[in-house]
Amino acid sequence: KMKREFQTVPIEDIEIPQEDTAFRELTQQELSKETEEILGCLSEKDQELFRRIFIDEEEPEAAGKALGISRDNVYVRIFRGKQKIRSKFGERKRA
Repeated sequence: KMKREFQTVPIEDIEIPQEDTAFRELTQQELSKETEEILGCLSEKDQELFRRIFIDEEEPEAAGKALGISRDNVYVRIFRGKQKIRSKFGERKRA
């Protein structure tokens, strides 16, 4: 009786759903555009610092060392950069 209830199916016949790569690529492009727009108000050095810390998830101390910035200055730049971004996008929301 159990043999009739369970059927074996060859693994070649099983269809595994694939992730929609076109959608993922389009989403990545949109995120990249938005990220560039957001970081556009910062200096080149601050943009690189933000990319390393927030996109590449590098430790702030390591990112600062790679860019020749002291640990304390890294945190000051992050703080000021976030303020600048908030003020810019706060204005856009009201407009």
